[in-house]
Amino acid sequence: MPEIAKRLKKSIEEAARDERYDFFKRICGKINGNIKIATAHISADNTESVLINLARGTGIAGLCGIAPVINIAGADVIRPLLMCGKRDVLDYCRENNIDFIEDKSNADESYTRNFIRHSVAGKLKERYAELDNSVLKMSGIMRDTDDFIGMQAENILKDYGDGLPVNIFTAQHKVLRRAVIIKMCQNTGGRLDFNLVEELDAALFENKLVRQDLPGNIAAAVKDGRFKIYKEIKDYRIRRKEEKKK
Repeated sequence: MPEIAKRLKKSIEEAARDERYDFFKRICGKINGNIKIATAHISADNTESVLINLARGTGIAGLCGIAPVINIAGADVIRPLLMCGKRDVLDYCRENNIDFIEDKSNADESYTRNFIRHSVAGKLKERYAELDNSVLKMSGIMRDTDDFIGMQAENILKDYGDGLPVNIFTAQHKVLRRAVIIKMCQNTGGRLDFNLVEELDAALFENKLVRQDLPGNIAAAVKDGRFKIYKEIKDYRIRRKEEKKK
């Protein structure tokens, strides 16, 4: 994993997680039918994920924590233990004579998650014993909020396949404007960080956006009063075809 992480310029934790899910994707590709992958995430894992996101900087999506169900490559990844605490799992193992192995790296605080687990979440739980349940409840509220905002953004975009009129965009609340930009970017397969979303929003609101290149070979532009985010390669090919016709 250290070699893979170095080559991909990722942390060992991130690279290892991606490798695990890539393995599952390959297996799912060989199986037909309704596929479910169960992971062993518990409530403490959700708390740690939220705290990590907070420390790095996040919006609503980062406060959603670990989703109970996500879909990867046509398979549902389910987290049946997400509502359980570590003590629940250990008690079950003991009562049912189930042996388990503690990963020795779990004590190594050079890993971000372990540092958060022992030195941050651990300290918080000394004063707030119900921390995991409280964060789990908050994450559920944030997921509902994120879903609702996403639905509103889709409703705004659904009638404007040829570009969203800038005056329609600027009439929305800032929360919805951010969501619209993010949704438009996702529809191209791209992803924007918070600063770029804010930059685009400000440029549109001040009527200053003409064209801007974005990460992932996509671009944002306003033409004839309509705002679009599009794949640069596809658009380039279309333009070349149109030029040849002329």
